[in-house]
Amino acid sequence: MLLAIPDIIAHPIAISQYSQENTVSVFGNCFVGSSPMMVGITISKDRAGNDITKVRTYNARKDVGRLITDETILYLSENKRNTQSWFQACGIQVPLGGNQFGYIRSITQNLYKSKKVSSGNESHSVSIPFSEEAKAEKRKKFAESIVKNTAAL
Repeated sequence: MLLAIPDIIAHPIAISQYSQENTVSVFGNCFVGSSPMMVGITISKDRAGNDITKVRTYNARKDVGRLITDETILYLSENKRNTQSWFQACGIQVPLGGNQFGYIRSITQNLYKSKKVSSGNESHSVSIPFSEEAKAEKRKKFAESIVKNTAAL
C-alpha cells in the first residue's frame, strides 16, 4: 500500500475536502479488495509562507460515498470514462451529476500565524492553477515531496 501513495497523488481520480482542518482526501486507481485507497494529506504553511504537505494517513475506505459528496469534492479526473468507471466500482454516483470534471473549487484552509506577542487565526484560500502545464508541474512537485517525506519514515 505504501508504494501506491506517489501514484495516487500524481494521478488522482478524486480529491475531496476532509472534515479534519487543512486536510484533503486523495483517491486514486488503487483498491484493496473492493475498497479504494485514500491518502489523507495535511496542507499548511511554514513561517516563511511556503506550502508544506504531509501524508497524514493512508488506508482503504469502505465509506467512500460519505467522503466524496457534492459539498466536499474539489477535483475529479478529467478522464471522464475512467472516473465514471471508478465511481461505479465503488458503488456510488459521480458527484455533481457527473457534469463537472477537473478542478471544481479551491481548498479553503485555516492557517495559524504565530507572533511573538500573540497569535491569531487567519483564513486563506489556496488557489489552484488551471493551465495543464501548471497542474502537471504542481502534481509532480507534490508527489515528490510526499515521497521524500514518506522515505524519512
